[in-house]
Amino acid sequence: MNVDFQRLERLWASVEVLFAGIEVNQDSTWSPGANVSLHVLNSFDNVRDPLFMEKNCPKAFQWKPSRPEPMPPRDWDFIIKYAKDGIEQTDVVASYSAIKEMAEQAEYDRDGVAHIKIKKKFSFGEATCRFKVKKMHQTSSSVGPNSPAQIVINNCIRTVNGDAYLGDISGGNVGGRNNVNSIVCACA
Repeated sequence: MNVDFQRLERLWASVEVLFAGIEVNQDSTWSPGANVSLHVLNSFDNVRDPLFMEKNCPKAFQWKPSRPEPMPPRDWDFIIKYAKDGIEQTDVVASYSAIKEMAEQAEYDRDGVAHIKIKKKFSFGEATCRFKVKKMHQTSSSVGPNSPAQIVINNCIRTVNGDAYLGDISGGNVGGRNNVNSIVCACA
């Protein structure tokens, strides 16, 4: 069985998305005294506590967390809420799918970091969100049941159990039992 280890590496590679800052300019519908908050909305429609909240927000603002804020691993929207006189509006200013698409096309530096900027108009203004995207590689030894690596392992074990193995079994027959301590598989 031939294994494409580059494909395996791509499957295991992922990115970590960090929120780095936002700049918001409200349009003419904006009125003084409004409250603004920034939230992350996950795929289960759960809104996390606000990352940022401003009461009596001016017509334009910038905010940058002291350290880039980690975003959930997948399926989220970055939303802005505007509340004035009991009326609340909510708009998406960046989505996971947009970040993912941009991250796939981004140029990464030698440390595996890219900076992404998303500009979006929404119902009461325009926002520019900045994200830092870092390539991450899983170092976990766990392998999923249908992953290519598990298929290789299963084929090696099947071959060993069928006595037509291409490897070395170390261990011995102690007390009438065959004690296999390790299998060195050369099936790939």
